[in-house]
Amino acid sequence: MKTENKILLVLAIIMILGLGFVILQPSTKRVQNFATITTGSTDQGDVLIELTPKIVDNRLEVTITANTHTADLSQFDLAKTTMLEADGKKIPPASVPALQGHHVSGTMEFEGVPAGSFSIVITGIPQVEARRYSWP
Repeated sequence: MKTENKILLVLAIIMILGLGFVILQPSTKRVQNFATITTGSTDQGDVLIELTPKIVDNRLEVTITANTHTADLSQFDLAKTTMLEADGKKIPPASVPALQGHHVSGTMEFEGVPAGSFSIVITGIPQVEARRYSWP
């Protein structure tokens, strides 16, 4: 009986150590960061929009920050007004944050990774009809 308990204890310790080793493995996510680009301003009737993209594994994640002192941002739907242009294709976002109030930040996601330079175009937000953000 004592031998069986020792064997079970040794097996339990091996399992716990093995699980700890698996959990503590470093992440192998591929991440590539890009510079922030800003358009617009917070002047009367205008909206300042900043985009900061990064590639995470096989997704393009874009942090968006929008600030204004006059417009209500909830009237703009990024899902309808935003497009990724890359490799001769136009790709709508897979997900976007909801714009609300005067100050918003969130993440837009696009499936796939552009092979080379790419642009994100946002239309219909004052006072710049078509905002083009381009990265090499």
